[in-house]
Amino acid sequence: MEKKITINRRTRNVIFPKLEKDAVMAAAKGRIRHDYRQNIYLAGGDLEELAQFLREAGYEVELVGKALK
Repeated sequence: MEKKITINRRTRNVIFPKLEKDAVMAAAKGRIRHDYRQNIYLAGGDLEELAQFLREAGYEVELVGKALK
């Protein structure tokens, strides 16, 4: 069973299993940061590139929502 990660294009929120935090952060190569004020993880940079890094690490990535223009 693949581990699922969801990335919201509009808000750039990244949702993943809590126990996978260290592995996801390593696979993202510095493109995910933790916002301590709101206790959420935010994606930075190109979302398609981030999704590709995570897929190569063995995660199932779902991009949801419409991107802001």
